[in-house]
Amino acid sequence: MDIFNIINSQQSSADDRQPEAHIIVPSEGICVKLKTTKQEKVFVNICHSEKVPVPRDITDDELRSLLEDVENSPPFKIPMSIGEPHAELDAAGNGCTAYDVIVHPNLLKKVQSSELFEAFLMTVIFEGLENKYNLQLERTWVVLKNKRAMGRLQEQYVRAAPRPAIVEMGDTSRSNVNQRLIQEVTEPQVYRDKQVGDVPPYELLAVPEEGNPEYLVARITLPKLRSSRGLLLDVASDMLCLSTRSQVYAMEVVLSPHVDEESTVAEFNRDTKILTVTMPVRTAEVC
Repeated sequence: MDIFNIINSQQSSADDRQPEAHIIVPSEGICVKLKTTKQEKVFVNICHSEKVPVPRDITDDELRSLLEDVENSPPFKIPMSIGEPHAELDAAGNGCTAYDVIVHPNLLKKVQSSELFEAFLMTVIFEGLENKYNLQLERTWVVLKNKRAMGRLQEQYVRAAPRPAIVEMGDTSRSNVNQRLIQEVTEPQVYRDKQVGDVPPYELLAVPEEGNPEYLVARITLPKLRSSRGLLLDVASDMLCLSTRSQVYAMEVVLSPHVDEESTVAEFNRDTKILTVTMPVRTAEVC
């Protein structure tokens, strides 16, 4: 059984009281140099912020015992926020890519004083970057002694509520949607004043059509996409925002009446290239 099956990053009841969205401005921590399997340089800025939930405080012995008995171990929360890649220049003036990973200061202190926690966190980061950005990384790293960050740390706009999972229709492994190896406590994206991309054809339907609607259904046609990989979908109570990491599409749609963003579901049909977002109308809005 993989050790990441014990990592559970669902928010606690205390986290649920956080505002709907906020901007995290991280502080420098440590800079780690990695390589892809193609020998391309990658830097990870492990930075910190008090706005990231604090993890449960466990000792080295407790972590070691937890890893030795994964099957019967309780979930261990690793709250973190993985930002978007940003291009930088290394010491030789060559291009490289840097990622900012924000953790709570308590975890960073633990990592700086414990080789076991450092190895554990790095393994989590490897899986997180590979899962989120489809990277292939070598399992070695070097902590830079004289550099605390590669490039300028990026602000991250973080939603308290997670984005809806996008399920691809026809995919036989739907259960994997809820079994990601690494699931961030919040889904971050680098703040942008303006999204980049073309507005795709779409329609917004009220269901039922007559009377007070119970659902709003958005049908968005995305002919240039092969799959849902790289789609960024945010649904707030009064706004639907969609963009792609490739900057092919970008759109914002005002929602009225307001919807229950936490119960929203999304499906992408790879044959028709249509993304269907089903949003229950908030009960208070229905007469």
